[in-house]
Amino acid sequence: MLSTFIKILNYLHPRRKVQFIGLGILILISSVSEIVSIGAIVPFLGVVTNPESAVEYFNKISFVRGLFQTLAPSDLVLFFTIAFGAAALISGVIRLVLLYATIRLSNSTGAELSVDLYKKTLYQPYKVHISRNTSEIISGITQKVASASGVLISLVTVASSFFIFLSIIVSLVYIDPILTIMSGIVFSGFYLVIAKVTRSKVSLNGQIIAKEQTGIVRSLQEGLGGIRDIILDNSHELYCHIYRTSLFRLTKSNSENTFLNQSPRFALEAIGLVLISFLAYWATLENGSLQSAIPALGALGMGAQRLLPLLQQWYGNWSNYVSLKPALSEVFLLLDQKIPEEYISTIPLEPLRFEKEIKIVDLGFSYPGTNKKVLNSVNLSIPVGARIGIIGETGSGKSTLMDLLMGLVEPTSGKIFIDNNELNSINYLQWRKTIAHVPQSIFLADTTIAENIAFGESQEKINFAQLEKAIEVSQLTTFIKSLPNGINTSVGERGVRLSGGQRQRIGIARAIYKNAKVIFFDEATSALDGETEQSVIASIESLDRNLTVVMIAHRLSTLKNCDRIFEFVGGKIT
Repeated sequence: MLSTFIKILNYLHPRRKVQFIGLGILILISSVSEIVSIGAIVPFLGVVTNPESAVEYFNKISFVRGLFQTLAPSDLVLFFTIAFGAAALISGVIRLVLLYATIRLSNSTGAELSVDLYKKTLYQPYKVHISRNTSEIISGITQKVASASGVLISLVTVASSFFIFLSIIVSLVYIDPILTIMSGIVFSGFYLVIAKVTRSKVSLNGQIIAKEQTGIVRSLQEGLGGIRDIILDNSHELYCHIYRTSLFRLTKSNSENTFLNQSPRFALEAIGLVLISFLAYWATLENGSLQSAIPALGALGMGAQRLLPLLQQWYGNWSNYVSLKPALSEVFLLLDQKIPEEYISTIPLEPLRFEKEIKIVDLGFSYPGTNKKVLNSVNLSIPVGARIGIIGETGSGKSTLMDLLMGLVEPTSGKIFIDNNELNSINYLQWRKTIAHVPQSIFLADTTIAENIAFGESQEKINFAQLEKAIEVSQLTTFIKSLPNGINTSVGERGVRLSGGQRQRIGIARAIYKNAKVIFFDEATSALDGETEQSVIASIESLDRNLTVVMIAHRLSTLKNCDRIFEFVGGKIT
């Protein structure tokens, strides 16, 4: 558990680490307050049960001799009542502060880890993203990262419980070592047996919980994402069943772990009462009368009242740690992701200079883990201002070529030159400032037309003069003027309120707004009807002739106005 705590700390910012040091100091203060409050019970009960004997006892102690001589027995009782009450209140306040600090810091840390995890995930290379299941990532960021804060709460609580437990035991051993040892063996032994018996079940349930958290997110994504097909195929019940199965498995495992976490407390309370009654009987026999045993029994009773919740807290948080460990392992894998070096620099990058041509030399590409060449010895030159068309069947390698030209993946062999600069990981970011991409399916956020065109910029940073130019060039002016809210009209989730042609025009407007010098159209019109396609192609044709355009299509008619057309067959240009 300690190694896990240290590992989580290594992911935290320095400020959080300082706060955890402060929390440790607060734990020590709370431990001292517990010693004082437990220790105060003995003189308090001694004075309450026999104030005259108490005065005689205090007069024998050199540093308090004479201090209580002038007090009447009733005043002495009042003094110790106030002192004991004050000690108990101070101890309670300190524990409340410790509880608040623990919960606040642990949850803040969990949120911080979630943000870091999301950031590291977003900054991963494109090839990493296409190899992943988004359900696992979303589940990790939104649900499983909570395991980190959960484990932190558990570990910090265990640490604070340990020190407070130790301080109470020290106080009780000083008061009556035999009673304390007997009680400690019974209570601690009970929890150790329970922990050993339940460990495997709690761990197994933790694995199920981690798995089904991903399953729930996946079922929601697939069900809501494919709602059109679900309605057409009347397959609602199938997706309800998938979701229900995952959810019930998750809740069943959660319920079992919660029961195993909390149930020992009730059994131990009954055992504790029986034990205290036997200890009272035993103490009476040892001391000759119950009155003389009351201070020790009172201290033991108060100690037990504090110790039993601590033991339950200890066991409960250990159980919680075992349950969350499988999910935490997945979170660690995501937190161990490294942000590529090119994103770390804070120096603003200028767009890569492009004045002559894009030159492709003996370009080859194979996906990791396969020997099949998607592209094989491709040679191509794209002059500035050219309109280049690329045609080919599905799987011929044309989309892979576009990914390589945009710097999303690296070639297996060969090189790409922008003017005389080799395109590589060093200048990918600069090159992406020079280019724009209009895919077949335009990603549209559930926000306004303006924010979707100025994609990646906040509302207050939008250049409205550039926005108007982009709208005009993409031939969206008439459509936007017909809307009551104009550019502030919401497009809906994934642009559901727009037609296919309107979505593609927003994609073109986005490229124009970016001031790109090269625009890549990847099957941008293949999903449109003939009339809409011709209208969008007309928009593309009206673009500035200084813009370089590379278009991929299945149909030759889509590329009829290109300067040159290249056909791909089996990863080669024919």
